[in-house]
Amino acid sequence: MLLAVENLPPVSSIPETHDAWGLAEQLARVAHGAVGATLDLGHAAMMARARQQDLAASVRALAPFVVHVHLQDQFGREDSIRAPGHGEALAFGTGDLHAPPGWGDVPLADLLALIPVRPGTVLVFELAAKYRRFIPETVAALKDLATRRAEVAQPG
Repeated sequence: MLLAVENLPPVSSIPETHDAWGLAEQLARVAHGAVGATLDLGHAAMMARARQQDLAASVRALAPFVVHVHLQDQFGREDSIRAPGHGEALAFGTGDLHAPPGWGDVPLADLLALIPVRPGTVLVFELAAKYRRFIPETVAALKDLATRRAEVAQPG
């Protein structure tokens, strides 16, 4: 059994210890083989922007503990639209969008290259239900990401 603790998006009630650096410090203290990290790249992008952190550096800090990755695209901006249904979130580029790859500005390929993929590492693309009609394009983009990741992982 494996427990994976996820980095969270910026929320005023969540302490700083839940960003990638804080989570990495906690996992280093726990130092247990059955406890790792779920790295949500969208959450990391939001937290980095909100706290003026270097996104790549935060991913590198958590990378040694990553056993599960949540991929999603967005713009890294906190949710500032409080309308029912959040219909304008994509137009304004706010919130935890779970949009198809390439719709936001999270550098998914670059960030994936920073994460060592170990046996058993699970990568999940989180796609919001409102984008279901874009599943074929999403699958094509994910295949491209996987191919690029495999090329980076090849030695020499």
